[in-house]
Amino acid sequence: MKNEFEVKENLIQAITAADTEGKLTFWGKGGVLNSIVTAFSQEIAEVYHDIFTAKRKLSYLTATGTALDDLAAQDGLTRKTASAAGTTCIVTGTAGTVIPQGSRVKSSTGTTYESIAAVTIGADNVELGGKSRSLGLGTKLPVVAQETGTVGNTPRGSITEIVDTVTGWDAVTNLLPVTNGEDIESDEHFRYRVVHRVGKLTQSTEDFYIALAQEADNNVLRAYITRGGAGRSVQIAVYNRAGVGFSPAALSAIQSYVGERTPDLLLISVVNGTFVDISPIIDVNLASGYSLADAYVDVADALSNEIAWKTWAFGGTVRTERLIAAVNSVDAIQNIKVSTFSPREDITVPAGQLPRLAGLQLNTPSDSQQATFTQAY
Repeated sequence: MKNEFEVKENLIQAITAADTEGKLTFWGKGGVLNSIVTAFSQEIAEVYHDIFTAKRKLSYLTATGTALDDLAAQDGLTRKTASAAGTTCIVTGTAGTVIPQGSRVKSSTGTTYESIAAVTIGADNVELGGKSRSLGLGTKLPVVAQETGTVGNTPRGSITEIVDTVTGWDAVTNLLPVTNGEDIESDEHFRYRVVHRVGKLTQSTEDFYIALAQEADNNVLRAYITRGGAGRSVQIAVYNRAGVGFSPAALSAIQSYVGERTPDLLLISVVNGTFVDISPIIDVNLASGYSLADAYVDVADALSNEIAWKTWAFGGTVRTERLIAAVNSVDAIQNIKVSTFSPREDITVPAGQLPRLAGLQLNTPSDSQQATFTQAY
């Protein structure tokens, strides 16, 4: 884009070159010719600016804000909105106490979370796709932040306030940090997704179907594509970024969105992704100065980092020796009894599935203590 000075210089040069008889001689400040050229150059510079701005708005590589949104909408794409953070808290209290769905808890960072299912303290609670029983540490309570965005992310042990009191419900906490809340998609990330997705619009690739599923629901973190029926059907297994299954209504909405954007003769189905749940049982001796509760949380952290379903390549093998190494890396653990470590053998994860730390039993045989809890990490 040319600025006013550049335009003026170009006009003077063009007029001077055209003045073959040398009749236009004075270009100094205050001269008539200078004033005329200055006025023209200002107008032309504004036109250059308008054209430059318009071109930027019409290019995926330079458009920003609503201009980028408008461009993407022409290809059926929308910016991802902010998503709420979610986690599974631990609650304790009188056995048999029912905590209603919608009960609120609050973190020390100021975020309020709401339970997405009713639970009964001390009972079997059907949740996260299977039955789980609280043993020792408490009962699971799945919660989601009331505000969307990273504001819902909070350190472990920070969700401790019960907002809606229930007689028999004594305490709440989160064993792991909450990190899955996301802000509205930035221009940079949206632009990258748009540019790469547009290039796949006519290709029935796995990336194409994954992109459509993620566009349909912001909570789709990962997806696995399976083709069948001699290429006439596509199954999309979706994984919620919060680690919980999608509701039937959410699955149906994703399926409709994808189906509307694929060939009419192609059968699309969307299902919840499958996890291979791993629940180690470990006998340990604690290092001096550490409690079993401290060790439990740190070991759970180490194992969940080793079995990180959010980044794990589909399928593969969970190596027992790597699980043992992860536990040994924890400061609170002096040593572990390898001979009783469970799982004893490596675990093969079927194609299209992901491993997940579903529970952990930590024992200290020296003083007969045991910390056990079943929870998806």
